[in-house]
Order: sequence, then C-alpha cells, then structure tokens
Amino acid sequence: MSNSSTVKCPNCKTEFQLGDAISSEIEAKIKARYVERFNKDQKDLADKEKQYELQLEQLKKQQEEQEKIIAEKVKLQKGVLEQEAIKKAASEMQLQMEMLNKELSEKETKLKDSQAKELQFLLKAKELQEKEAQFELTLQQKLQAERELLSEQIKKQELEKNSIKEKIINYK
Repeated sequence: MSNSSTVKCPNCKTEFQLGDAISSEIEAKIKARYVERFNKDQKDLADKEKQYELQLEQLKKQQEEQEKIIAEKVKLQKGVLEQEAIKKAASEMQLQMEMLNKELSEKETKLKDSQAKELQFLLKAKELQEKEAQFELTLQQKLQAERELLSEQIKKQELEKNSIKEKIINYK
C-alpha cells in the first residue's frame, strides 16, 4: 500500500485505484438494479401483452358470439317477416279468390237468368210460330172451303144460267 488512493488485492496482488473499485462496485450494483428492473419491466410488459392478447381473444370471442346472436336474430326476424308475408299473401289471395268466386257466381246467375229469358223467348216464338202456322192452316182451310163453296155456287149459277138459256131456247 504505497499510495492511499490505490489498493492492492490480497488474493491476486493487483493494485487498483480505490475510486475505481468503489465506482465499479457502485456501477455493478446500479447495473444489477437496472438489469433487474429491466427484466422486471420486460416480464411486466410480457405479462401485459399476454393479458392484452387474452383480452383481445375474449373480445374476438364476444364479437363472434354477438355476430352469431345477431345472425340468429336476423334469421329469426327474416323467418317471421317471411311468415307474415306468406300469411298476408295468402289472405290477399283468399280475398281475391272470394271476390272472383262472388263475381263468377253473379255471372252464372246472370247467365242462367239470360238463358231462362232466352228459353222463354224461344218458347214464345215457337208458340207464336205454331199459332201462326195453325192460323195459316185454318185460313187455308177456310179459303179452300170458300173456294169450293164459290166454285159450287158458280157451277150452280152456271147450271141455272144454262138451264135458263135452255128454257129460253125451248120457249122460243
């Protein structure tokens, strides 16, 4: 120990500065503290990253669950709307069918009435034709009888006329 600021190692007999020994010891302690703190911070950071990843994974799962729920609700609502649309269309179709049936029934009734009137008209026309034919026949018969009567009267008159002429001729 020749100098008070230098120190000799009892084991290796190396001399070094006292300030260097203290500063390297302090430096080693500080370095160890910083390395320890760095490692702790790294570990905390890794833990936080894992925690964030877990939270992110949970959020993704929640989002998927919500999307599934929403998709199911949309599917359900779509089914409900389809059913409502089908019921509405069926109701409208039923109403339209009832209206068409009513209209058809009215037209059938009108057609039957029209056919009945036409049948009555045809029957009356036939009856009228038969009466006309009967009248014509009766008229022809009367005319024939009148002709025959006239013909006989003419013959009688002719005979009388001839008879009178003969009498006149015989008187002379």
